[in-house]
Amino acid sequence: MPKRGLVQTFTFSLEDTRRIFASSSEPHKTFYSILAETGIRGGEICALRVADLDLENAVVHVRHGVWRGQIQTVKSRKGNRRFPISAELVEHLRRYLKTWRPNSLGLLFATKTGAPWDHSLVRKRKFHLLLKKLGIPQCGFHAFRHGNATLLDQIGAPMAVRLNRLGHAEAQTTMGYTHAVTADERRIADELGKFCTLLHALNKTKGQRNIR
Repeated sequence: MPKRGLVQTFTFSLEDTRRIFASSSEPHKTFYSILAETGIRGGEICALRVADLDLENAVVHVRHGVWRGQIQTVKSRKGNRRFPISAELVEHLRRYLKTWRPNSLGLLFATKTGAPWDHSLVRKRKFHLLLKKLGIPQCGFHAFRHGNATLLDQIGAPMAVRLNRLGHAEAQTTMGYTHAVTADERRIADELGKFCTLLHALNKTKGQRNIR
């Protein structure tokens, strides 16, 4: 298979995410909160059922995805997964469920007719308007996923944990979602900066001597 070409990606910083949460109302605030902490895909969150949330044990199960309006079983071994969620997200979900309107499929997010949300429509009709209001570059929900992968790297999460949470089969894929600047990279940049500053100083001194 040919190698994937250069792809421009965008990832939310913690400040971007905080502003998005602060400016959102329900049910979209819960939608964005789940995406930010778990890093699951847009199609996966739209297929989440209340039964997929084990709040007693603080665990979420990813079993289905929405494709072209239809709920489908996640067939891959890596895609069908479960992982812990934070106590903060558990409490958020408990509050959300108190005002949640039941539907025939038990979906966490459903239209008035009981159909699953279409994440593409949510992105176009709600999310992009919010980003424009906040002055954040327009992007898709994958920015939450990239931000999550980056945060997992920054806090030193083992690769096995990252693979499971993101549903990736290979570490190389996960690293492609990571946009952290490591301590070594920062140190090298600082050293290069000192070197360039020294060069500029030497050139300036040389120029002054030539003038004399």
